[in-house]
Amino acid sequence: MHQRTALRLGPLIVGIGLAITVSCTPSLTDHDGVPGDLTTNRRAWQDLGYTDYSYRFRAICFCVYSREAVEVRVRGGQIREVLDLAGQPLPAVQVQYYYTIERLFDLIQDAQGRNPASLEVRYDPALHYPVLIKVDYLATAIDDELEFRASELVPSR
Repeated sequence: MHQRTALRLGPLIVGIGLAITVSCTPSLTDHDGVPGDLTTNRRAWQDLGYTDYSYRFRAICFCVYSREAVEVRVRGGQIREVLDLAGQPLPAVQVQYYYTIERLFDLIQDAQGRNPASLEVRYDPALHYPVLIKVDYLATAIDDELEFRASELVPSR
């Protein structure tokens, strides 16, 4: 009798577990911006005129700069400093692996021109900068996928 009860409850328990997992997984659109056109969002970003700002950046890939999130500080349109989340500056030689917002737009444009297997881009609805860039250049290749996340952009005054 106990075995039959366990067999009947098994699918219910699995279903509850899946429901909890799905409901606790944040929706991409809730937290990572909105889809949109590169040209429209780039123009809207440029119209804001921000050349001094800081933002949080994270690269998720099999690459040199894949690590925890960092704070990128931009002054005059150029990266001036990259800090780890403890507030410590990264070595100057590593700064080359990070992006200004304008360079993130360039990366999207380059990816579009290379006709990737998949490309997903989402933009901040208010400031129009890319908050998510996911690109897979070759569907049949392993570990060529790139994912870049930008958030918490704060213009400097």
